[in-house]
Amino acid sequence: MAWYKRLGFTPEYFPPGFAILRRDDIQIFLQQQPHYVKPEDPGRVKREAWDIYILTDNLDLLHKEFTSQGLELSRPPCPRDYGMIEFDLMDLNGYRLVFAQPVPPASPAAKETPKSPQPLHRKQRRNPASKSAIRDSQ
Repeated sequence: MAWYKRLGFTPEYFPPGFAILRRDDIQIFLQQQPHYVKPEDPGRVKREAWDIYILTDNLDLLHKEFTSQGLELSRPPCPRDYGMIEFDLMDLNGYRLVFAQPVPPASPAAKETPKSPQPLHRKQRRNPASKSAIRDSQ
């Protein structure tokens, strides 16, 4: 949990084998399974598959905060073709955390382009291959 504390998350509840970490309105649920081994998937790196996807309204500030603490990014901030700017960190167990923010419109013409699907709110969002999930607080 110390690594997640460096990201600004604080533990709220952690009985044996389970933890809820919070930062602002984001909660991350972590679960430890005895003898669990993350499945090998050679294509994950090529697909840039993620385990946790966190939306923010100030990606630049998070980037500066994390890099000033010496956290190493696995992918620097970059615009994506689906309208987001993202950067990635890998946790100590090899899980990919993506921090993302919508790309601001560049011009009035940009408003006419189709929008990306909106994120789910107040519901659990989860990558099916992951044991971790995020849900917005109620």
